[in-house]
Amino acid sequence: MKLLLLLCFVFAVSGINAYVPNAMNIMKLIEIMNKYITECKAERAFELNEDDLTRKFSNEQDIEKEGKKEITHCFLHKADILKPDGTLNIKTAKKILTFIGLEENEANKILKQCGSITGADDDETAYLIFNCVDKTAKS
Repeated sequence: MKLLLLLCFVFAVSGINAYVPNAMNIMKLIEIMNKYITECKAERAFELNEDDLTRKFSNEQDIEKEGKKEITHCFLHKADILKPDGTLNIKTAKKILTFIGLEENEANKILKQCGSITGADDDETAYLIFNCVDKTAKS
């Protein structure tokens, strides 16, 4: 549920601002969010068959985590939170954090701490950045 709320805020200040000029259009916001999620699920679906997945991952938790990484990367990219090169779009991320109620100084600290995180690939980097921002913003 927290992820859903965060994603709503993401869309409110990201590339869909043209579609959501005020709070009265929350249903349009949810519709666009669902569209992006559906697109990401379709685009990022595993191309491996079940046997390949079993060999690639040691257990179901690994498969689930890998899927979350792929969806997170796709979604953050579509929402313009990640730049095409896979790095964090600081400007967009800062807008989101201040929009959800963080002070600008706090947002800057979070982005400084989380913005340079890298993983083994773009999917893991997106997942790690998202988790860092989420955990740091809560504390």
